[in-house]
Amino acid sequence: VSHFTLALKRKEILRDYIKAALYNPQLGYFTNPQNIQLGQLAVPIRFSNLLGYSDYTQELAQNYPKHKFLTPSEIFRPYYGMTMARYIQSTHKSKGREANINVVEIGSGLGGQADAFLTYFQQFAPDMYANVTYTLLEISPALIAQSKNLLQQNHKEKCNRGEIKFVNQDAFAFDKKMCANTYFMMFEILDNMPHDCVKFGPQCEDAEEMWMLS
Repeated sequence: VSHFTLALKRKEILRDYIKAALYNPQLGYFTNPQNIQLGQLAVPIRFSNLLGYSDYTQELAQNYPKHKFLTPSEIFRPYYGMTMARYIQSTHKSKGREANINVVEIGSGLGGQADAFLTYFQQFAPDMYANVTYTLLEISPALIAQSKNLLQQNHKEKCNRGEIKFVNQDAFAFDKKMCANTYFMMFEILDNMPHDCVKFGPQCEDAEEMWMLS
């Protein structure tokens, strides 16, 4: 992480160091397109053709993109997103809620989760699909642009009606009045949040906080 040190002071608490490494406007991982290593499978895995875990790992290894990493929503696409959609569909109906469903996905990445989620409603619950509003909230300009291209291709009319929204913004700065029927989804988010590291135990008289030196 030496290339991040320009964004740091001489001495930083771990929380500030992580924030700079991930979100600094010039050097941060998520804000610089050259840093982002998120990938997609060229063709989704046909799980029905696999006999077990061994087949799955072999198939994944053969098709894993070079120099990229895959999130679960991409590895298990479209089933991962469809599972979330089915859960929300059943929850919404069981509680007797009104027709409109508002979804906000924080850290939407390449948009694969949103695409699969909306495709489920489009194919299996078209009456509810018309009443779903989906907001993709993503801090990376490059990722939000790729998400927009994907969803405009597969859900063009819904995008044109403004029922799919693309917000390039930090989640902590997101300010929107929500109705009672809003579902928030976050995947691979907690491990990307700045945090402190505190050491406490028999070898420490007092709690000790980790600092980073650049």
